[in-house]
Amino acid sequence: MKNFIWKIASLLAVVAFLNACTPDQITQDLSADSPEDLAAVENVLQDADDMAAFKMAPGSTEDTNTTCPTATWANEQGTFPNTLTLDFGDGCVCGRTQRVKAGKLIITQTDDFTKEGAVRTITPENFTVDGATLEGVRTVTHLGFTESGMPSYGVEVTAKLTFASGKSVSWEASRVRTWIEGYLTEEVEDDVFSITGGSTGTNQCGTEFTSTITEPLIASRSCQWITQGVRTLTTERGTRTLDFGDGTCDNDAVITLKNGETKNIKLRR
Repeated sequence: MKNFIWKIASLLAVVAFLNACTPDQITQDLSADSPEDLAAVENVLQDADDMAAFKMAPGSTEDTNTTCPTATWANEQGTFPNTLTLDFGDGCVCGRTQRVKAGKLIITQTDDFTKEGAVRTITPENFTVDGATLEGVRTVTHLGFTESGMPSYGVEVTAKLTFASGKSVSWEASRVRTWIEGYLTEEVEDDVFSITGGSTGTNQCGTEFTSTITEPLIASRSCQWITQGVRTLTTERGTRTLDFGDGTCDNDAVITLKNGETKNIKLRR
């Protein structure tokens, strides 16, 4: 069986964010109704979890090609429970996304994450990503295995991301991420996950939103985009639906507006 912690650390997320909130955007652009803000927070949190998962994985070794971040363990590495502090100092480029990170991530883990019931908690401390400040806590719990032998993980998040502009996004989410393909192989590119759940928050425009995954989102390790599934976004201006497609690896999606009109869009990195 492959080390699923290392593999989940490679899972990609849809990435984009909103830079401004003009009246035209609020009335015309879906991004003003939170999907891009939501994606920005999700990506930063997933990036943090990726690094935590890799560092906490049994047999993980330090990258000798970099001195950032520095890793400090409360107990011997590979033993649990344990606490790991990743210190990025005043800023360095590291990780899969090659973002500039500064400050610290405090990671606690109760057990080897291949075991049901293991819990990993990530708490930022004066932590920034490309100048955006992340606050809050992310908790991931190994929920056990499905009837087909695939592991599921519960993800609970309370977060706030404040951009250099001073605008911020707040977010609370409860998700379940289930492995549906590739768990029993040694390959990485065949990994596929199903994501369910929902979230609430406030976007950069100060608009409160609720997001619900109405059809499971399908994320494949071989594709940088969500390939399938439906998410609804509800604000005071109504509900919009984002359909990610039929499983094809592309950045195409379809928005259904509150008046029933549909638009084809391109998701942005």
